[in-house]
Amino acid sequence: MTSANGPVAAEESDTEISKNGDPAFRGQHPAKLAFGTSGLRGLVTDITDLEAYINSRGFFDYAREMGDAKTGDPISIASDLRPSSDGPDRSVLRAVARAIEDSGFQVDNLGRLPTPALTFYALQHRRASVMVTGSHIPFDRNGIKFNRATGEVLKSDEPGILNAVRRLRLLEYSRPSAESLFADDGMFKDGQRPTLPPASSQARRDYVRRYLDFFREDALKGLRLVFYQHSAVGRDLLVELLTNLGALVIPMGRSETFVPVDTEALSAENLGLPLPGETILVTAAIYAGTTHVLRLPLIILAASAGALAGSIVAFAIGRRYGDALVGRYGRYIRLDEAKMRLGRYLFMRYGGAIVFLGRFVAFLRALAGLLAGVNRMTTGRFLVYSGLGAALWASLFGVSGYVFGERLEHASRWINVVSGVLVLTAVAAAFIFVRRNQTQLQMRADRALLHAAKH
Repeated sequence: MTSANGPVAAEESDTEISKNGDPAFRGQHPAKLAFGTSGLRGLVTDITDLEAYINSRGFFDYAREMGDAKTGDPISIASDLRPSSDGPDRSVLRAVARAIEDSGFQVDNLGRLPTPALTFYALQHRRASVMVTGSHIPFDRNGIKFNRATGEVLKSDEPGILNAVRRLRLLEYSRPSAESLFADDGMFKDGQRPTLPPASSQARRDYVRRYLDFFREDALKGLRLVFYQHSAVGRDLLVELLTNLGALVIPMGRSETFVPVDTEALSAENLGLPLPGETILVTAAIYAGTTHVLRLPLIILAASAGALAGSIVAFAIGRRYGDALVGRYGRYIRLDEAKMRLGRYLFMRYGGAIVFLGRFVAFLRALAGLLAGVNRMTTGRFLVYSGLGAALWASLFGVSGYVFGERLEHASRWINVVSGVLVLTAVAAAFIFVRRNQTQLQMRADRALLHAAKH
């Protein structure tokens, strides 16, 4: 059935199979991890010791079949700073380590290390590696990233790995409870959770040396950097590297808990400008509240200015190019001159509310300034409502982050969802109202615009 020195096999008839063909684990159907853009990803509650173990052993079987590793070879592992990666209550890394041992390999523990440092070290030594990291994804998720001895796992590798995982799943699910490493909840039984070997610092040293060999020794001489060490796993390594390159690095505190920052969510709301969104604003406010190094009023002022600047850019683009774009492409979305006049009339009456409230909804704040410009809202009126909205938005999230801390960091996504649903409902209601009363509204719009033109 199983071997520590080779691929495993399982008797499918020993395993309970559900109606949809999925095997059951003691009457339950655990959520299975799936490959994403960068390894396996899933909710922390779904990445049980059993699930991490099965998927890791499947990868190790595949690596053996492909000639990437043979019995007794070391497999390098590392993790980020997420509590679920290697914490006292849950440790995906330890489940991976147990899978390495049970597959007949040796655990090469590199500790807490950035993914590029682990990958560089493993490739230099021609060995497979595993990184436990969720990268920037939310706190309640994590991931496992496999690398072959020749480089990262490709899409072409996934079928072979998944076939091996399927074999392991059937084996582990069919194993009698008394012989299993796992309790009914999928976590290790008492005494089965492995102890990791001491972490080696060699990979860290090699990674720093890579940069020191490329840049001259005094490349950053004379540069002074104030450095806040957020919860990225490379925060200490980066300080060491910058110092070795000649910079004067002044560490100004660090995050004592892990706070994910979604760097891929900083694009649309300010038309590509890297200006504060809820995540950065709340993170800065949390830092100010816990360390008192930054001043909250300055954070709110900077966030307000950045938000207003992004809106002004959008407004200017809509004002400058709106008519030309509508004239050229409007017919494709049935947007004619009459509807443009109706839009300008509605913005004359309700534009202030749209611009002001739009600041509190992520997708709408990216469009409010643009629509205001296209619909010829007056510059002074736009600046007043956009400025007031930016100031209230920055104050609300800034003060809340300062007072409530990381609880708001986790709640901000739900705040966005709820506000988005409310606004979409209002937009849908407004759309229906306009469609049903378009003739009367069009007449009012034409009269109002004609009156405004005369005066």
